[in-house]
Amino acid sequence: METLIKIALLMTDDQLADYISRSLPDDSLIRVKPGELYKLDKPIILLTDTLSLTENDLRRFCRGVFFIDREKNSERQQLVNVSHYTGYIALAECPKSLLTARIKGWQTLLQQQANLYSSISLERYHSWRQVFLAQTPLSILCVDDDPLVFISLEHLFQEIFTLPVILLTADTPAQALAITQQSAPFVIFLDVYLGNKEIGYDVFDQLPENTHCLYMSAHFSSTQAVEEIQAGALDFLAKPLTPVGHRNLLKFYLDILTDLYLIPLYLGAAD
Repeated sequence: METLIKIALLMTDDQLADYISRSLPDDSLIRVKPGELYKLDKPIILLTDTLSLTENDLRRFCRGVFFIDREKNSERQQLVNVSHYTGYIALAECPKSLLTARIKGWQTLLQQQANLYSSISLERYHSWRQVFLAQTPLSILCVDDDPLVFISLEHLFQEIFTLPVILLTADTPAQALAITQQSAPFVIFLDVYLGNKEIGYDVFDQLPENTHCLYMSAHFSSTQAVEEIQAGALDFLAKPLTPVGHRNLLKFYLDILTDLYLIPLYLGAAD
């Protein structure tokens, strides 16, 4: 089956475009020029080094828009984070192996969402989804030994979701596993270090199958991030998670995960 979700490169820096192209399979890559986005006829993830794209330029087919920088530039990062772009990536902090792992993860998630979309009426589903979420708030589990993280995530979720969500919290692996057995959080935010001990793999391996997990740590390592993503994590994020730095990226993940969780319920209700 042909992959629906392609990677489109819209780059003004040809050397940067060539560098990224060498990281990706040719059959998943599209090179586009400014003014050509309207010609695309399938969903894409857009990687670009220009900040001039408008929301109208991207609305039709772009499922994620990531700004690519060679070196981290705080001013450009700020502009990206308050825009309609999904995220900011500085290659100095995100080597080719991590970029490749993340892109494959995005493609997989979006492909799963696209496959589900193809089996339903989106208009009817979105009407059902609004009613369902108003009556049955989704649960998110955060596993961390710092209570301030719970507060910051709660503020983030209030900005991302128009309807309430239930934030479940745990500060030990045992608590986290007990919660997953009693309820069904549709995503877990997991600090890979609790009490100065690395526990990410230990908890993840014991979670129910198909659990979606976002790792986070104040001790970010690109090498470890690649390992965690390849082992099944959605992503590995550097703490602190803040509205300015992470709102758009988390909204990207949570919007997709909400559909992956709800559409099977919707199909079951329709039966």
